[in-house]
Amino acid sequence: MPCSQDDCPQDALWQPVLELRPKKSAAPPSRLIFEHLGYCEEHKSQTTVDTVLSDEALVKISKFMRESGWEVPDRSMTTLAWDPLGEKQLQILSEHQDHTQSDDSIGSQTLAF
Repeated sequence: MPCSQDDCPQDALWQPVLELRPKKSAAPPSRLIFEHLGYCEEHKSQTTVDTVLSDEALVKISKFMRESGWEVPDRSMTTLAWDPLGEKQLQILSEHQDHTQSDDSIGSQTLAF
């Protein structure tokens, strides 16, 4: 399974996971796993929270969490973690993979849905 970045031919090894935390809470973070993204070692090191989390997405996630009775996450407390891709995750990724693409004009990455 290739990397989700552009047309990278390297194998996807890692799955990004947002760790969402409310302001000043000692509770463990809520984990949002991106099942349709997988990155090689190089693109893992280049991917940031901003690569996978837009302001619009955070609003939607916050609304869902609030309506579900969970504490709303604080963007400044949100971090990016990585899970290794196992067989089950690779199967899901092979059925539907999203991609991030470099925008050379501004030097950033955006998640393309």
